[in-house]
Amino acid sequence: MFDELRNQIAAEVEPIVTGMGFRLVELRFGQSHKQNHVSVTVYGPEGVSVGDCAALSRVLYPRLELIEELSYLRLEVTSPGLDRVIKSPEEYEIFLGRGARVLTRSEGRWVGGTIQGVHDGALRLRGRDSGEVEIPLGDIQKARLDDSEEVET
Repeated sequence: MFDELRNQIAAEVEPIVTGMGFRLVELRFGQSHKQNHVSVTVYGPEGVSVGDCAALSRVLYPRLELIEELSYLRLEVTSPGLDRVIKSPEEYEIFLGRGARVLTRSEGRWVGGTIQGVHDGALRLRGRDSGEVEIPLGDIQKARLDDSEEVET
């Protein structure tokens, strides 16, 4: 039931977010004290303003209220933030061209650069001085956005 409801929420949210020019980064759903919580994190290449979040919320809220199981709804729409922890390989494609820092398991060090994409199971970063490096996804212990790592391509 919980997964069905989450899928129904995603089916309502994703086309609206995309139609308004953003990418859905994360959708979280939970219930506590008879209240339903839906948290939507969106990204746009030009950024996401408070006004963008408010506009998305105004459009999403009435659609989500139509889902019978979502009584007592609390909706939160946010941007990923400047230093978001990257939680899935799909996010590397969403944040293509953005700066990031990656902690490797094998060497235990941080590697920074601009996200160039994921190819053959490896993240490609272009560093300021180091050129392009590939880091196997399995070797990534932690990754986060970091605008100080952004370089001209």
